[in-house]
Amino acid sequence: ARDLVLDHVDRGHGKRGRKPAAGLLVATGTRCNLEALNPTAEPARSDGFSAEWECRWTSEKEINFARTSGLFGLAWERTYQTIDVPRGSLTNVLAFEKGGELRVESSIAPDEDDADGKRFVFSFSGCALRWKSVEVPLPPVGRGWGELLYLDGEMRVQRDVRGDLLIATRVGA
Repeated sequence: ARDLVLDHVDRGHGKRGRKPAAGLLVATGTRCNLEALNPTAEPARSDGFSAEWECRWTSEKEINFARTSGLFGLAWERTYQTIDVPRGSLTNVLAFEKGGELRVESSIAPDEDDADGKRFVFSFSGCALRWKSVEVPLPPVGRGWGELLYLDGEMRVQRDVRGDLLIATRVGA
């Protein structure tokens, strides 16, 4: 499953409205196939969830807008997350050239009401936008949940409360 999804992403699928393999699996109602291949029991409670993750593809409109539009003339460089479940911290970063970034700090925890251990909850706690040498704090507004559809030592596929999908690979794997 991992190789199929990453091959699709690497070949540029998911750009210009095309969905990668994970998106196709979900969109066609066969999400259970991907979940059936998930090697990690209770992934939201797994030690393997805590890591730095590089976003390889997402359907989230705000991230895709920043990727294509940049930040006030600064080109997008990468999108990544640092997750530390034992410490309850989640950091989302959209990095742009010349040190520009949008950073959102959050709390994160497995959803105690989810018997399958796939769901986690998060709540934004801090946000800042940096453009060149100017940093502006922004109000951290939002909370929600995510559901891990697939997690192994190299790749994570998740769906969030809005139905957006994210495919990420572990940095350094």
